[in-house]
Amino acid sequence: MTPKFATINNETHRKFRIKNHTDFAHIQGQHLAPIALHEFVKTATSLPVVFVKPQNGDDFHAVVMMGLKPGENLVTNGGKWNGIYIPASIVIYPFSLARTPNENKEEFVLTIDENSILISETEGHPLFDEEGKGTDFLENCKKTVTEHFDHIQVSKHFIGTLAKKDLITESSLSVNYGDQQEKVNIGGIFSIDEKKLDALPAEEFEELRKQGLLPAIYAQLASLHQIHRLHNMSLSENPVS
Repeated sequence: MTPKFATINNETHRKFRIKNHTDFAHIQGQHLAPIALHEFVKTATSLPVVFVKPQNGDDFHAVVMMGLKPGENLVTNGGKWNGIYIPASIVIYPFSLARTPNENKEEFVLTIDENSILISETEGHPLFDEEGKGTDFLENCKKTVTEHFDHIQVSKHFIGTLAKKDLITESSLSVNYGDQQEKVNIGGIFSIDEKKLDALPAEEFEELRKQGLLPAIYAQLASLHQIHRLHNMSLSENPVS
């Protein structure tokens, strides 16, 4: 079902309750999901972390790969999450933040996907009490979504730093299967250029270290080995007859 996000209010959504995540149907057809800088290390243990550049856009965005091609999600097979770490962008659903049309300053409001299967009027966590006041659950959701948004802003600064130093390059991803190497051509995928990273002047490398960026950088590079895991998962999904 097509998402329908709307600003949360105590009239339209007075009876809304949010069920616990029992499956991940809302990302079943997605092969990429946004990820923040502080999640790189945790995610790299099971899934590839890469960068993408939207069409007609100049900025790179960090994402986790859940499949090798658009529409393919190998991590949510059977509705269950088969990875080790679940990215915050997936956990915060069905909530999100949206900018308000305020010309004087940047403001955001909490929104909800009204078409989400997690919404119920009979079970789950209520958003409002009988008097229409936001519940502790709703306040905690606001806090979590806002924190994730802040982490994404930090990530944008980090990625911008890498881009300015020309450390992000388009990747040619390959996988090993059996005794032969099979090339997996995935367009539009970018990674940190390890050779350029190693060739950085000592003072620039030290600058990255002082900013605490090295763990995320090396986690991103190491995560590319998880391409093999996704490939093996795709083979198990499509066995040769």
